Amino acid sequence: MNLPLIIDIAIGLIFIYLILSLFTSELQELLTTLLQWRAVHLKESIEGLLAGSNTSEQLRKSRQLANRLYNNPLIRTLNQEAKGRFLVFTRIANGWYYLFRVFGQDDEGNIKTSGPSYIPSQAFAVSLMDTLGIPQIASLISLLRLKSFVVGQILTQVGNDKLRQRLQSRFESILNSYQQQQTDLATTVSRIVEACDRYANLAELSDREQLALQLAELNTTEDLDLTVQDILQFRALREGVFGLPDSPTETAVIVRYLQPTLIDLVNLIREHANVDRFWQRYKNIRDEVAQRILYTEVLSAIRRFISEVSASSQMTDEQRSAVLKDILAVETRMDEFLRHPPISLVDVPYRNLLDQAIAPIRANLNRPEWGDWIVDEIMKRLNIHQIDLERVNHERAELKNYIDSLVDILPAMRQDFLVFANLLAQQGGAEVESLWNLLVTRLAPLEQSGELNQYLKDMLTILAEQAHLKAASIRAELTQFQQELENWFDQAIARAAGVYKRNTKLVAICLGIIAAIAVNADTIHIVTRLAADSALRDDVVTIATEAAKAEITGPTSDGGANQGPNPNRECLALPRSEAEKQENCQQFFAILENAAQEVALPIGWGDNNRLRQRQEAQQGLWQNIWPARYALGWLITGIALSMGASFWYDLLGRFISVRNTGKKPETPPAPSTSTKV
Repeated sequence: MNLPLIIDIAIGLIFIYLILSLFTSELQELLTTLLQWRAVHLKESIEGLLAGSNTSEQLRKSRQLANRLYNNPLIRTLNQEAKGRFLVFTRIANGWYYLFRVFGQDDEGNIKTSGPSYIPSQAFAVSLMDTLGIPQIASLISLLRLKSFVVGQILTQVGNDKLRQRLQSRFESILNSYQQQQTDLATTVSRIVEACDRYANLAELSDREQLALQLAELNTTEDLDLTVQDILQFRALREGVFGLPDSPTETAVIVRYLQPTLIDLVNLIREHANVDRFWQRYKNIRDEVAQRILYTEVLSAIRRFISEVSASSQMTDEQRSAVLKDILAVETRMDEFLRHPPISLVDVPYRNLLDQAIAPIRANLNRPEWGDWIVDEIMKRLNIHQIDLERVNHERAELKNYIDSLVDILPAMRQDFLVFANLLAQQGGAEVESLWNLLVTRLAPLEQSGELNQYLKDMLTILAEQAHLKAASIRAELTQFQQELENWFDQAIARAAGVYKRNTKLVAICLGIIAAIAVNADTIHIVTRLAADSALRDDVVTIATEAAKAEITGPTSDGGANQGPNPNRECLALPRSEAEKQENCQQFFAILENAAQEVALPIGWGDNNRLRQRQEAQQGLWQNIWPARYALGWLITGIALSMGASFWYDLLGRFISVRNTGKKPETPPAPSTSTKV
């Protein structure tokens, strides 16, 4: 058997593989789409990424977190699930419907039957950060620090009451703009400085008479009572807090302090249980302080009232006796009520509290209307302002003692707890409650279900440290952290892609064997027929050569090769559904199909081909084990088809180039006719 014959046989065999590979590729694409292998593999890869281990229990828990990410709008909108009864029926009929439970449930509790086959790394990073509440936590921490700074460093240091109220009103407007994300932190601090400068800059007037005139006008227009001494003191306060007007360094330092670092945020996520314990302890302290102070103050007021009634000369002995009896009954009831209060004494108006306390005994008094009178007299003897101030001081002191007793928290968290304590004691700390609610609603369920596992916490810490080192400023840390999450995701998906390719390769071999049996494509029989039948061989080589010449680039009829892109090669590399949308690909596929129909290929279960195949199998070494020869031929074909149509197309071009004596040598350049002078 000479070399040209071998090349012709190879060209014929490769062409048959190319035609059959188109069929198996389309079949594999159909199964991949129908059973959503890419989407399922992507979801399982994300679960493994979040779990950090291959244990079934941890993967199950991480699946819940992955389901949360898939319900995020950024990822949910990536999936456009196919509709129609036929597709759903096909999934159920093939027994694969249970696989799609891996995509979890939608917001309405319905099992999702599909998922995206591709997720951009940015969508994953943003969804994970949003699920953990990192941007929201950063905003709340900044707002808490900002409010504590304004109250503690500025407002409490202003001696003039009206100026303090005016600044407080202005600061509240500025903070509301920041809370509604209308301004960033640096702009907010600049606005606070400008609000302070409006009054502090008056001290720059060297002429005291001119300063007095300016103050008089300001006091009139804004209903203030500022003095020159007030302005000078406020000027000193402004410079002590923000530095000199022409020096922005101190302001930059303040912004850096108010903006939590990424490591602070991640540590807060890791140790969010400490915030929950702090909040629960705060509520207990408020109840304990309110009960203790109100018990002392109310009973003291009642005893003073009793003393005054006992010494009164405006009542008869009989009237005094009746009144004292009712007051003592109220005192006994108050002692019982405040010693073991059935309700929380926090945030309840004192008058309402006293009314609730005496309600059970009101009907037993000598005169029921005396109940309101006794309560009125008790309220007159209560110094409400002093009680509130005492409660604030006690709450702050006990919270500080509690914070000092914590030995297992980080310094940054301890500092934030002190900020929380000041705000809670001074203003009720609605933002602290918002932070606690955020941590409870976002992180506590993740912690309890095991979705926020130790591996994920450690990875977030490592990525946060990397972002902290790379970021040029604190404001850039969140952006850099998102980039680190994207890189982490891309690396994991790249590894998962390798696993997916190996799995699909095995599927391709199985489909190739099935296709080989279905069309009876026996490689041994095909080679034998091509070697023995010169007419068949010549016909197959001719149509294969014509199909190869149909390419725009690659091997050409003159043996040369163009260097541009090969659109036919790209058509074979694309999924069939996408390739058929392109006009040039449609033409190329039509050429291949027409070429295959022009000659009777040695495949199929027709009587003629099957009888020849049987005769060949029962000769020589295979005559006693001819079924094994069938199996071997199908196996070789199946493995060959798994290589893909683009592989056989490239190989076909190379063999045809060799058959046409290869590439022509380049023509040497003509000698120059110019004469060197």
